[in-house]
Amino acid sequence: MNSEPRLIIIDDERLNANGIEMIIRRSNLPVNICDVFYSSSSALKYLSENQVDIILTDIKMPKISGLQLLGELKKRSITAEVIVFTGYGSLTYAQEAMNYGVKYFIEKPVLPSMLCHSIEECIKDWQQHTIERELKLKEILENVLFDECQKVSIRIPSFDLLVFSELKFSKLHDLIDDYLNKNNYKYCRINRSGNVLYCLFTRIDYGVLFRKIANNIHGEPIAISFYTDTTISNIKNKFLMSKRITNFDFYLQHPKMFVNEIIDEEVKQTKLFTQLYLQLKRSMAGQGLHDISYLFTAFGDKCCECGIEPNIFRRNLERQLYNQMIKADLPKDLIAELTKEVLGTKDITSVIIVVKRAMKELSDLNNSQLQKVDIVGNLNTIIREQYGFSDLSLKWISNNLLFLNADYLGKKYLQISGEKFSNVLLRVRMQNAAELLQKNYKIYEVAVLVGFENNPDYFSQQFKRFFHLTPHQYCNNLKNRQPSKLN
Repeated sequence: MNSEPRLIIIDDERLNANGIEMIIRRSNLPVNICDVFYSSSSALKYLSENQVDIILTDIKMPKISGLQLLGELKKRSITAEVIVFTGYGSLTYAQEAMNYGVKYFIEKPVLPSMLCHSIEECIKDWQQHTIERELKLKEILENVLFDECQKVSIRIPSFDLLVFSELKFSKLHDLIDDYLNKNNYKYCRINRSGNVLYCLFTRIDYGVLFRKIANNIHGEPIAISFYTDTTISNIKNKFLMSKRITNFDFYLQHPKMFVNEIIDEEVKQTKLFTQLYLQLKRSMAGQGLHDISYLFTAFGDKCCECGIEPNIFRRNLERQLYNQMIKADLPKDLIAELTKEVLGTKDITSVIIVVKRAMKELSDLNNSQLQKVDIVGNLNTIIREQYGFSDLSLKWISNNLLFLNADYLGKKYLQISGEKFSNVLLRVRMQNAAELLQKNYKIYEVAVLVGFENNPDYFSQQFKRFFHLTPHQYCNNLKNRQPSKLN
């Protein structure tokens, strides 16, 4: 509730209007005098654009009388407590004013004691009516949010919607309520379905509010959803979106406010997660355990930014780790334990702990099997069987077949065989290219078959470097029955 009601004075006689203002200011009544108007038309224009809680108006004024003003307020559904100033012979007007709900009348000349008493009574009425209106408005909003059959017959202006998890209520509500009340912002609060909703009927600077929260929460991860221009027709969709956003504290290291955030469909999210995970997997393979914390924190930020919900994150991560551990032939009970831990993680920090453990198990298993692995034999077999695969490389083999560090594979292969892996792969490709050309395959067909499908020009360069002849020259020699000798 606002701490002080907003008050205006309307009287075409400037001396009276200014005198009434002076009496109120000297009385120290708990009201906020917004303005003084010397005509009903200027007051009416102000009232059409601003919220006012108490109106003090003369009943007899030119052009638009006090009665006509009351009629306009009723037409425009402008609600306020009203005190009417009446002069001699205004009894008939006063009786008519009562039909508009006016309870307080003060005869001119205005006595300060009567004026202050009437305003005090108005303040009490305003407080009671404000409570009633807030309860009614809150009831309407709750019905719209949680009862699909609810029909709203009254007009409710657009508002801002702020939502966070009810688990954070004890930390935030005093802070937010204090900020809103000190600034006399109109709002109502709803605690429902594990979330806290603030419907803000006064436009606020959400950046200022968030900085106030961040400065007082001291780094605790809290996801806060904020939507502007919320209406009765779209509040339900925005609330459902907000419920999903408040789960994003799973990824966070600090408080974060999501403003007008739209979450993508789950199918697109899953596809995006797969792309992100592949990037992460390549990074992990190349950088090792010590960088997992940084990688997962950055990965979590990206998931948060793209609207990937934590339950989708956990399911996809569990599936990817499960497949990787199965391929590595880790013990089944250990796999079951680790995948269960992934699904039960509460935040990105606990995810990092579980993944580090899983990667450590994979690393230990690899190290224990290194002596048993015939690296040269395995790589030579892979070269013979897959030389036509354009992406074939030590990195690809490391990530998809042998699950050993690519640098380790390359050094070990060179140490044992005396040759670089890339040189052997090129030799096998070129030897097979020559055989295919001898079988009358087209040059572009040969390029594709030996792993150069994306770059036939590069194939020709490598062929010339290897045979000292271009593929065309080599083919011409074949036609002349003078094939070049293979290296």
